[in-house]
This record gives sequence, structure tokens and C-alpha cells, in this order.
Amino acid sequence: FFPFPEDIQAMYQEAKQAMTAYDYETAETTYSQIIESYPDFADAYYQRGVVYQSQANFDAALADLQMYVSLVGEENFYSDELSWRLEYLQALIETETDVED
Repeated sequence: FFPFPEDIQAMYQEAKQAMTAYDYETAETTYSQIIESYPDFADAYYQRGVVYQSQANFDAALADLQMYVSLVGEENFYSDELSWRLEYLQALIETETDVED
């Protein structure tokens, strides 16, 4: 499944279930705990980025998605969904910056 211990895999599944139930606080906390223990767990960054996006925390979402790309390598990350998310978040952040100026 993943090259991580079973307890981390179980936490990952719990976080995904929390996301499905729209319990973003639990999902964010659980993904953060996973990342703290295993900072090379790329999928945890991706999923936490999705959580941050759902919470309108766009800067954090973009940072996590960029970390995901750096961990998996740009040549391996391509997906339409991820490309869309990155472009969308960058546009939102630029819009927020323009409004603040």
C-alpha cells in the first residue's frame, strides 16, 4: 500500500475519512501529524493541501501542493487535477494580493 508503518497508513485512512465527512479540522490535524513523523510522505502534503484549499487557506494549500511536487519530482506529478489546483490557487492568491493593495 505505502512504504510506511501500518499505524501511519491507518492515520492516513482516518484523515481521508474525515475529509469525506467534511471534518477538515480533524483531517488537517491528522495529515500534519503524519507529515511531522514522515516528512517525505508526499500524498499527505497533497491531501492536506486539498484540506487547506477547502478551508480557503490558499497560501498553505499552494505551499503543500508545491511540496508534493518537489517530493515526487516534476516529471512524475503531472495530472490535470493537480495542474488545475496549482493554477487556481495561484490565481486566488494573486487576486487577494491585488485586493489588498
